[in-house]
Amino acid sequence: MSASTDTSQSLAPSSQTALSIDDTAPTTSPPRPGKTYIIRSRSTSKVITFLGGSVVLCPPGSLGTYRWTCVETADNWLGFQDPASGMYLGYDSHAWLQCQAKSHGEREYLAPRERPSGGFVLLVLVEGHVLPVGVRTRRKSGKWDASGSEVMEEGVKIREWRAEAISWDFVEV
Repeated sequence: MSASTDTSQSLAPSSQTALSIDDTAPTTSPPRPGKTYIIRSRSTSKVITFLGGSVVLCPPGSLGTYRWTCVETADNWLGFQDPASGMYLGYDSHAWLQCQAKSHGEREYLAPRERPSGGFVLLVLVEGHVLPVGVRTRRKSGKWDASGSEVMEEGVKIREWRAEAISWDFVEV
């Protein structure tokens, strides 16, 4: 994946109030319960989006839900809820992020940890261990483009620590 060179982007479709991000504006803040965020990859500027039943990375302003409300459990675990569906961001049995839980359970526990180089590593709790969330390309099941090539999408997946951890921005909206 190549880094984006466009430093000024709208993070909302034209039907919503646009949020413009540039190099001089603060682009990330520690997530706080009750606040709503766009979770953006620092390397690609794509955002975590709930689209067509999957959690994928999409350019800002694409179709789907890309605004997430930060929530907190009684024992201080953070999570992110899609305000439109009420579902929580979590992971499935294959370590792909999903948005299907109606409650904020252990698979929906998320812990953003600030990186010295900027942004955050997004950690999830897996069997008592915390692991980072990264990006992986996957086939889009049964989808083909006009040229007959299989359609691929960037999914969001739990990664091993030895894998390059992706850095995320939490842009408050």
